[in-house]
Amino acid sequence: MAHRAGVDQGSNNALPQGGRGTPAIALDIGGTKTAAALVSDGGRFSAYGMADRVMIATWSEFGRRPKENASGGTDHGTASPIFLIGDGVKGGLYGETPNLAKLDQLGNLSYSVDFRAVYQEILASHLGVDAKEILGQSFDRVPFVKAPA
Repeated sequence: MAHRAGVDQGSNNALPQGGRGTPAIALDIGGTKTAAALVSDGGRFSAYGMADRVMIATWSEFGRRPKENASGGTDHGTASPIFLIGDGVKGGLYGETPNLAKLDQLGNLSYSVDFRAVYQEILASHLGVDAKEILGQSFDRVPFVKAPA
């Protein structure tokens, strides 16, 4: 069963410490948490003997268009990075580097890895469940998990 918790940026109270039967926790963290803070959170699990079983996945619900808008910012777009942290993650860049010369008709970056393929890998190789049953279809494999369940 997945649990969902809203926590302050600096709060780690919702993170598991005993590893007692919670395979997934969704944290909705307001604001922006730095990569260093996320790595620090991930490192805490070594102290609990859980580092090989914990994976942190972080993403945004939207990407950004590369072209600056009239207010000097950028509009919501389609492609965005997903960062995975943990002892069980094979580091590296998966997919193609975005090409600014190949935007879609709306000015969005083209993605080369469907986010559902990342979910599929987490579900199947990290959590050991039938990803197709949950996602409704199969996607190209993105082999970033070191030791499948």
